[in-house]
Amino acid sequence: MKQRTDLTLFETNDFSNMNVIPIHDGDYVSNVYWMDNFYKNPEDVFNYFNATKPPLWKMGEYWDPYKTSKNTLYFEDRRHMMDHPGMALVVDKLTKLCGQNVTDNDLVTNYTRFSKDDEANPWKTHYWWPHHDGGYNGIVYFTKNDEIGTNIYKPLITDQPDVLALDENDGERDEHGIPWTPKKYWDIVLRLKSKYNRFVMFEGSYYYHSMNLNGDEQPYWADHWSDAEYRINQVFFFENPASSEPPDEEEEEEFRDNYDDDYDDYED
Repeated sequence: MKQRTDLTLFETNDFSNMNVIPIHDGDYVSNVYWMDNFYKNPEDVFNYFNATKPPLWKMGEYWDPYKTSKNTLYFEDRRHMMDHPGMALVVDKLTKLCGQNVTDNDLVTNYTRFSKDDEANPWKTHYWWPHHDGGYNGIVYFTKNDEIGTNIYKPLITDQPDVLALDENDGERDEHGIPWTPKKYWDIVLRLKSKYNRFVMFEGSYYYHSMNLNGDEQPYWADHWSDAEYRINQVFFFENPASSEPPDEEEEEEFRDNYDDDYDDYED
């Protein structure tokens, strides 16, 4: 396995193979990018980050405001935020592609799996956590299933926070406390297919988006989440200056210190 100091770990294939799809919403146009065989050595990338168990996401003392979290009750959500010098090389290429600066150079992942509980996880009638990010959002799929991986949405109701809580109407939103939202209030703009080592990137600050979930067909579901496989992605977050406020540096530093401490439980 390649080592932490190996700058070639995150070497990508040529971006001349990158597909670009313009998406129109009235006068607003943004691009969706996608490319198969993103990394030259995807198994090395996967083995590198998978060697460390990721901490639970939005859990622990720092996340006191998220006491309503159902993480580890009806689902499990974990995330790496790891430093690696080789990440700067791939991030620089993606920055040039989308024209936005990256939030940071961390190696960030998502590990999720779910319990088959129709009341707690009503995937047939609801979507999981449509949300915005700060700018373009990049994903590399590491789960070896060909399926619909990510949905991009537009809300059908925007002015009734008691019916559909949104960022723009100040409704009550809690990723791990109220993660599901009725499908009838959303229009799917685009479905992005996942495939091992496929890269996709879209304007996450403009479009709501979330992972596509199907409890009948996906291996990320079991009677209890602990018996299911993980859905695993690597993610990149960029900042759109037109739609994002600058991060609070003191708050970011406090979060980083608390989050990094969580790794102590998993390191030898």
